[in-house]
Amino acid sequence: AVVSTQSGHYGRGEYFLRYDWWGEALAEDRVGPVVWVPDENVDQCHLCHEKFSAIKFIRKHHCRSCGNIFCGNCAKSRICIPEKNYMTPVLVCDKCYEEHTRSC
Repeated sequence: AVVSTQSGHYGRGEYFLRYDWWGEALAEDRVGPVVWVPDENVDQCHLCHEKFSAIKFIRKHHCRSCGNIFCGNCAKSRICIPEKNYMTPVLVCDKCYEEHTRSC
């Protein structure tokens, strides 16, 4: 079920994403450039919910597949994502890593 939408410009193209209850872009909207969640909108990891902190050195990392923000423990793998024009390995979250490697 679609619960929210986002539209705007990414580079030269436009994007329109639909999100489900968990804040994930629907699968059919994930082809093409990834729209990153803005840093200022996030204060915790999208997967484990650990709070980001400069004091504890818990940094934000964008997954190149889904665009969400994760801690270093939840975004530690690198893969190629040809459908998003990433021909060399790029950082992805654990969930996207499992989805991409499961389909191989």
